[in-house]
Amino acid sequence: KKQFIWQLFPEFYLDDEKYHLVGELEYYYYPNYFYGIGNDTSEDDREQYTSSTIRFHSDLQREIAHRLYMGFVYHYEKTTVDESEPGGVLESEGVPGGSSSLASGIGLSLNLDTRNNAFYPSNGGLYQFSAVSFDQLFSSRYQFIRHTLDLRKYVPLWRSHVLALQAYSNVIYGEAPFEMLSLMGGKKLMRGLFEGRYRDNAMAVAQGEYRFPLWWRFGAAAFAGVGDVARRVQDFEPEEFKFTYGGGLRFSINPQEKINARLDVGRSRDLTGFYFTIGEAY
Repeated sequence: KKQFIWQLFPEFYLDDEKYHLVGELEYYYYPNYFYGIGNDTSEDDREQYTSSTIRFHSDLQREIAHRLYMGFVYHYEKTTVDESEPGGVLESEGVPGGSSSLASGIGLSLNLDTRNNAFYPSNGGLYQFSAVSFDQLFSSRYQFIRHTLDLRKYVPLWRSHVLALQAYSNVIYGEAPFEMLSLMGGKKLMRGLFEGRYRDNAMAVAQGEYRFPLWWRFGAAAFAGVGDVARRVQDFEPEEFKFTYGGGLRFSINPQEKINARLDVGRSRDLTGFYFTIGEAY
């Protein structure tokens, strides 16, 4: 299918951990599916498209208190829709970014990290917030503000059994290209849904995962999630929330650093998803 994905996620601690630099550099040319915008789209709405995207994200943080970092964020993302279905929604209904988009913005981040391990935490938490403004001043073709809140808590149970909890929200104020809306699904958020199966300005998700050892380097996990997307925060309706659940196996490829390969199977109302990757979902 002539797919190509290149990703680099550098992360550095500098000057005796006073500074923390997180980066993302990605290029991909990839066929995808668009179901429309909103929380009530159906499988019949699906149309295929192929896009190429260049994405750069950096967050340079400085420690302002013990384990508390404040950072400066820059985000650049350029997407071109190379192919879409003739007469489809992307081509004919004026979807923002339906042919191409460029978004560039700066912002601030706040990060409190009390985890005992970055790859497989069994205690502590990670609490992150960022606000990024995309504006013509920064050569952006779209003007919007994005707020992201990511709260994670890890509870030790017994004999290396861990309960991992996450609350996540992403909210767009203004008009963002469809590829930069809040996307639900994928290998991290609401496993069991195709990434982008539901998309809109606002998204709220809560997840829980029970992680436990099996034998030698093998482990397992059982997980569940609930969430939805909406046009505005005040438009969320609990009775419309989506549910996912599933389980998976873990294999420790680096026991010293606690780095796992994971194979997960997630289930939603309409889909079963399989995910094989390195590292935990959160």
